[in-house]
Amino acid sequence: MARRTVSKKKRRGTGRASRRGKGGSGAGRVFVAVVFAAVVILAVWGCVAGVRAAGRSLFAGNGHFRCREIRVSTDGRLDRARILEYGGLKDVENIFEPELGKVLERLSTVPMIESVTVSRDLPGTLLVDVRERVAVARLGGGGPRRYPLPVDRFGVVLPPRRNSDKLPEIRGLEENDRRTPGDRIEGPAMERALRLLDILRREKWGAHIDPAVLDVSGAERIELRLRNRVRVLLPPGRESTLLRRLRRLVAILQIAEDHGRALAEVDLTADGINVPVTYR
Repeated sequence: MARRTVSKKKRRGTGRASRRGKGGSGAGRVFVAVVFAAVVILAVWGCVAGVRAAGRSLFAGNGHFRCREIRVSTDGRLDRARILEYGGLKDVENIFEPELGKVLERLSTVPMIESVTVSRDLPGTLLVDVRERVAVARLGGGGPRRYPLPVDRFGVVLPPRRNSDKLPEIRGLEENDRRTPGDRIEGPAMERALRLLDILRREKWGAHIDPAVLDVSGAERIELRLRNRVRVLLPPGRESTLLRRLRRLVAILQIAEDHGRALAEVDLTADGINVPVTYR
């Protein structure tokens, strides 16, 4: 009996030692894996740093790629000097010296710029192509500002301009007095105004429809005031509906002009054959 007891104790002791050995072996494998991963990360980082250093030596530090010209093209008011300043390109010695992504990011923050591309033309030329935002309207209710703030076709607020008073005025938007250049105005009211302006621009009805004020304060209609003092009421529906009503407006304006009649108001909100018209 004593032998059996000793034998059992030995077996249990051997089992515990075995389990400890397995646990220690697992912890060791984890430690080795962590060390291996750290070594791999350091090796990759060293390779990347080496490649960057080699790139600077081969390109940014190579006189063959000396910057001989920065060719700037623009379609608006921004001149070459300001574009180079905004993009951080004033003192470039090598075309691989500036990071094009950062140049693009800097220029994209300028409110007047709608889109920009920056590229290299080997061996020594940088190309900067800027497309500027075009003002299509101005904000009403601008408070004490000397000049009203214009907006482009996307609703982006642009810097003040002296000739902004010639643009159609958008009324009925909230907090216009708090807008600053670079802000983008969103919401149903602004969408209605921009949709109407876009149709007028595409259809080129300037000879008949010359908008002075777009009042989008009402959710049920758009009030359009023309420069010839005609008041037009339009539905705030889809583009196709708005387009049909505007075509009818052009026909009505043309008929009134042919007959020498001065219109005062045209109500196109109702979807019917007869259009309520008031003459002066």
